[in-house]
Amino acid sequence: DINSQNRTATIERNHKGIILHTSVTGAGLITSDTAANIIAGHGGLAPLTADNQCITCYYINDGNQNVTFAAGSGVTLANGATITVPQYGGCRLVFQRTGAAAVKMYMIGE
Repeated sequence: DINSQNRTATIERNHKGIILHTSVTGAGLITSDTAANIIAGHGGLAPLTADNQCITCYYINDGNQNVTFAAGSGVTLANGATITVPQYGGCRLVFQRTGAAAVKMYMIGE
């Protein structure tokens, strides 16, 4: 549960399966964890030991402001797209290992 406008979505938060974010003071910004942390599998997740392995979690924006995602170090957003979740919306986030130190983040649904 994230109750602040801007925050980093650490791999430990992803491990729990659902990130609940309440952004009510203005449009929010969530930055993904670093590729190194995602690949290492901190927080109880198994490490991503080969390219194309993935981890996934759900993101729910239960606040009344839109939230945009930014990529942490070594992470790229799929197709260079801006990932924005509207107020009271949600999506599934998929993190795919694309190299020894690289991860691609996808958003499915909203």
